[in-house]
Amino acid sequence: MYRLPTIMTALSLAGTGMSWSDAAAEVNMTSEALRKWRKHPDTQPFLERVVSENLLCAKHTAISHSKRAVEVLVEIMEDKNARTNSLINSGCELLDKAFKFNELDFMGKELAKLIKL
Repeated sequence: MYRLPTIMTALSLAGTGMSWSDAAAEVNMTSEALRKWRKHPDTQPFLERVVSENLLCAKHTAISHSKRAVEVLVEIMEDKNARTNSLINSGCELLDKAFKFNELDFMGKELAKLIKL
């Protein structure tokens, strides 16, 4: 029998992208034992919270670096040797990614990957 903190740690590791087998091995569990916890009614909400918190951390990291990214883009745009097409394409790509990011869609895809493993 595994203790709840061990199970939560293994589920958290799986929720951060580690395979179920590796997550189980990290806490000295069998992968079969960890996989059985996928059916527990509290597992899905817990994994959703883990993925959501990881996404929030990634979002804050991106936001904290966005000012520097804009500064770099401005430096490139002010570079007399840079090609105009390259400048426009990189700027458009960055803005396109920033405006099209859908947190709920991303979280749903991450959770779907976890369930399939």
